[in-house]
Amino acid sequence: MKNKDKTIEEKVKYYLSLPYTIQIVPYKEGGFFVSVKELEGCMTEADTLEEAYSMIKDAMAAWLEVAIEEGEKVPLPQVLEEEKYSGRILLRLPKSLHRKLIENAKEEGVSLNQYIVYLISERNKENKLNQILSHIRGEFANVGMDELNVEADYLIGRYKVSFPKKIFKKPELKWSH
Repeated sequence: MKNKDKTIEEKVKYYLSLPYTIQIVPYKEGGFFVSVKELEGCMTEADTLEEAYSMIKDAMAAWLEVAIEEGEKVPLPQVLEEEKYSGRILLRLPKSLHRKLIENAKEEGVSLNQYIVYLISERNKENKLNQILSHIRGEFANVGMDELNVEADYLIGRYKVSFPKKIFKKPELKWSH
């Protein structure tokens, strides 16, 4: 059993040496909320910054020890995870699609690579917007409002939500989370 404890202790020490993202949020009333971005649920509160640093290190050690004991996968710091991605992918396309993409890129005056990155980026933004709008619609469905009208301007990245006038006539409408 002591060997197992030593192994867990060594693993905790290793993970604590990694550059995890520590997030510190000051409270208006004083004090701080501290969390580790990559370690879900690893958080604490403190009165001073020095105390915050000390307490989050203790919280991290406890979080890591439990995760290791239970055989859970411990996430690496975001910085190390990003090193896994080179920014390069190999993509196989039908010849007809390849031709169309090249033609469209030429029309836009950009390289094929830039054009594909642009298309993927726009689609990714659209997917994120749809997730947000689905959430908003779900909130309104919960309070009996199905007449939500949503408009979006993808070019400038602003989202406008317009509501039917009758919604504003209901002062009893409450948001809950």
